[in-house]
Amino acid sequence: MIFPLTVPPFVTSVAVYCAAAGRLTSSAAKTTDRIGISSIPVRMDCSPPAAVSFLKKIARRGNAVERLSANRASTGYEICSRVRRMPQTFDFFYDLGSPYSYLASTQLAGIEQRTGANARLLPITLGGLRKATGHQVPPPQQLKYMSEDTARWAHQYGVPMQIPRAFPISTIQALRACIAADRRERGAEAMHALFGAYWADGEDISDGSVIERALARAGLDGKGLVAATHLQEIKDALRKNTDLALARGVFGVPTLFVGERSFWGNDRLHFAEAELRRQI
Repeated sequence: MIFPLTVPPFVTSVAVYCAAAGRLTSSAAKTTDRIGISSIPVRMDCSPPAAVSFLKKIARRGNAVERLSANRASTGYEICSRVRRMPQTFDFFYDLGSPYSYLASTQLAGIEQRTGANARLLPITLGGLRKATGHQVPPPQQLKYMSEDTARWAHQYGVPMQIPRAFPISTIQALRACIAADRRERGAEAMHALFGAYWADGEDISDGSVIERALARAGLDGKGLVAATHLQEIKDALRKNTDLALARGVFGVPTLFVGERSFWGNDRLHFAEAELRRQI
C-alpha cells in the first residue's frame, strides 16, 4: 500500500531516508530540498505507529517537531510530518582581555548571517586556563609580534583596534558583567560593548565605573549589571564556564565548537564556518 510521506528538510535523499528506516522503501528516488519540505508517495511495509515512532526519532536530530501524527484516511493511514528547522548553534569561548577574541567577535554576526547558526557566547578566564594547563604569559617577543599581527587583522576586517595602555588587565568583573547581561538575554550586546571599550577605545575595563559607562552607552543597565557581578551565582557561572572549557579541551581563546569539533584562533574562523555549512 502506498501512502504520502512528508520528508523532514534535513533529509538529502528519500531513498536513503527510507532505507535507513529498515522498513520503508521509496516508490521513487527523489532528492529533497534541504530547506523546504517535500511530499512523495512512499511504500510502507510497517504499521503506521511504527513509522510514526521512527519519524519522531529522526525528526529530533536537530529539528523540533511541530506535528507528527498518523491519521486514518479513506485509503488507509496517512503519515504526516511537519518539522521546523531549528537554528544550529556553535560555541564561542572568549576572554575580553584577548585581542584575538575581540577580532573573532567582530566576525560572528557575519557567520550567523551566512549560515543561519547562532553563537552561544561563553566568557571564560584565560588566566584560569593558563593556570590549569601550565601555559605561561607570552614573552615580550611574542607580544611585539601580536601587536603587529592584530593590526593586520583589524585592517583586514575593517574594525578599529589598538593595544590599550592598560594591558594586560584583570577582566574578571567585565566577564561577570557579560554573564549577568546574558541572563537578561543581552549577552551579545554586553560582549561587544566591552570588547569595543577596551580594544577600540583603549579604556581600562578592569575598573567597575568604566564597565558601567561602556554598558550604559550600549543601552544596557550598566549600574545593575555591575552590581550583579558581586552575586555568588554570577561568580559561579564564570567559574563553570571556565571548567567547561577545560573539560572540552580548550587551551586558549578564542575557541569555537561546532558540535564536538573545536577551532582555536581567529585565523580558524573559516574552518568553523565550513563545518557549520557541512552540518546544515
